[in-house]
Amino acid sequence: MLKDTNGNIVASTTTDANGNYSFTGLPNGSYAVSVTDDNNELANLIHTDGPNAGDNLIDNNSQDDTGYTVAVSGGETNTTADFGYKPVITTPITLASFKTVYDASRGVTDIYWSTLTETGNVGFELYAMTNGQWLKINENLIASKNMYKTSLTEYHFSYEGEYVQEWAIVDVDIKGKRQSHGPFSLNRLYGQEGSVIIDNTTPWEDINESHNEKLQQRDEQKANDINQYIEDFINDDTTNNGEGS
Repeated sequence: MLKDTNGNIVASTTTDANGNYSFTGLPNGSYAVSVTDDNNELANLIHTDGPNAGDNLIDNNSQDDTGYTVAVSGGETNTTADFGYKPVITTPITLASFKTVYDASRGVTDIYWSTLTETGNVGFELYAMTNGQWLKINENLIASKNMYKTSLTEYHFSYEGEYVQEWAIVDVDIKGKRQSHGPFSLNRLYGQEGSVIIDNTTPWEDINESHNEKLQQRDEQKANDINQYIEDFINDDTTNNGEGS
């Protein structure tokens, strides 16, 4: 989209298959070029600034897509209004803490967890070890409070059900990728709350190293069981949805 110095729309166009576009026959003056996304083509892309963004003398340099100013005069051609984008690359969340507390008087398990970072995170699933199987306890995805952030975010979920000793949590990103964390024992805090490390004997980043080899193998096997259960669950759901007459 092209606007004049008063903010009036002078012209608009779309890029071709190679990303090229042009505005021709413009009177002398200054204009602002901005990028719109009416067809949601950039939904999974993020804008990238070039190393010399804003420099009208450099071509092939990604500029500010909210309003890059160009000046034209004397029939010249300005080719510096380039805009670059790259795919969103999701990474697992940084889980800061996890804690489950069983309240016998209410028959409820309160589940608390926090994250330090989330990148493209849609939400969470919670799993309980019941009768030797990992069962998902939340019917609907527990939505992320902020899909993209780098600050502490706290969550809470109450489970009204039987007494469960082992728990796990799974984060789900915008592409449907699932990453499991756990297992975690009931009535124990893992990691840190806020900026204070609670369990100094097993720092969060060294939890696996603090276990002996046998316990570590057991935990890894249980983590694999979680992922296998999720994979089987998704495959079964896909098969059922595909059935018809």
